[in-house]
Amino acid sequence: MIKGTIYKISNHTKNTCYIGSTEQKQPKKRYYRHRTDKDMSRYQGLFDDDPKWEILCQVDLNNKTELRELEQFFINIHSNCINKNWSFVPEHLKKERERGQRRNYNHTDKGKEKRKWQSYRHNNRNKINKAIIKYFSKV
Repeated sequence: MIKGTIYKISNHTKNTCYIGSTEQKQPKKRYYRHRTDKDMSRYQGLFDDDPKWEILCQVDLNNKTELRELEQFFINIHSNCINKNWSFVPEHLKKERERGQRRNYNHTDKGKEKRKWQSYRHNNRNKINKAIIKYFSKV
C-alpha cells in the first residue's frame, strides 16, 4: 500500500494549471522542487506570478500505476491543464505506439540492412555453422 497525493498548481492570471502526483509524505516538498526546476519552459509561465498550490486528493493505493491512472483522470477533466506528457498510458496504446515505431524502423536504411542480414543468416545457416565449426576446430 502506498499513500499517494494528487496536487494542482494553478495560476489564475493565466488561467492555467499543472497536475501532478507524489508519494512523498510531505507533498509540499514536491511543489518546491517544481519551483526550482531548471527547465521552466515546460510550465509555460505558471510560476511567473504566485501560483496557488492545492491538494486534490490523498488516497491509499496498491501501486504506482493506480496513482498514475488517477492523476491522468484529473488531467483529463481539467481543460486548462498544461501537462505535456501523459502520466499513464494504457497498455493497448503502448502496444500501438511500439508497432508504429517498429514499422518506422523497418523502413529506415538500418532496418532494411538488419532484415537483409537476418535473411542471409536464415538461408545460409548450414554454411555458417560449418564455417564456425571449422574455425573453432583449428583454434
